[in-house]
Amino acid sequence: MRACKVVVSTCAFGGGDDLYQPIGMANSSIGRVCYVAFWDEVTLAAQEAEGKVIGDDSMIGRWRIIVVRSLPFVDQRLNGKIPKMLTHRLFTEARYSIWVDSKYQLRRDPIGMLEALLWRTNSTFAISEHGARSNIYDEGKAIVQKHKATPEEVEVQLTRYRQDGMPDTKRLHGLKALAEASVIVRELTPATNHFMCAWFNEVGSCE
Repeated sequence: MRACKVVVSTCAFGGGDDLYQPIGMANSSIGRVCYVAFWDEVTLAAQEAEGKVIGDDSMIGRWRIIVVRSLPFVDQRLNGKIPKMLTHRLFTEARYSIWVDSKYQLRRDPIGMLEALLWRTNSTFAISEHGARSNIYDEGKAIVQKHKATPEEVEVQLTRYRQDGMPDTKRLHGLKALAEASVIVRELTPATNHFMCAWFNEVGSCE
C-alpha cells in the first residue's frame, strides 16, 4: 500500500451496500491504482453470507479489503466520514485519491478521471453535484422531511451558513450550488487536506 500514489477508496459499515467491482480501467492504469474498501465486522459477516469471501491476499476482485474494528461513533454515517474525508491520514504516501460511495460502481478509468477533472483544468479538487437539489437551504428542508435531523438542529446549521455568507443561489459558476459528495477526486495537497479536515470537524474531530 505504501507504493500506491493513486488510491480509489470506499467503505461499507453496519452491513452497508454490496461491493461493486470497478470497470472501465485502462490497461495503462493497472499497477498504478490501488482500490481499497473499508468494512466493519458487520459488513464482513453480511458479505460472507452472500458468498463474497476475502482471499488470502486480502482481496476481493480488484478491491483490497481492510476490516476496521472499534469504530469511534455509534452512528455509522459518521464512521463512514473518516475514510471519506480523511484519506490523507490513511494513505500518507498517496498523491491522489478518488472516493466513491459504496452504493455506486466506478465505471471510469481513474487516471482518466484525474486527467479530465484535475490536470486539464489545473485543479486540485473535484466533487460530484447533488442529483436532486441545488442549494444548501433546500437540502436542509429535505433533511427535516426525511427525519434525518430535527428542525431545530437543521436551523442551527443553516443559521451558521447564513452568517458565513452562504448564498441561496441554485447555480454557482454555471454548476449546481450543492454537492452530493458521492464522488470526490482530489490531489492530496496541504490545502485540500486542510479543507477536508475542516469539513470533517463539522461532525467529528481532526485534531
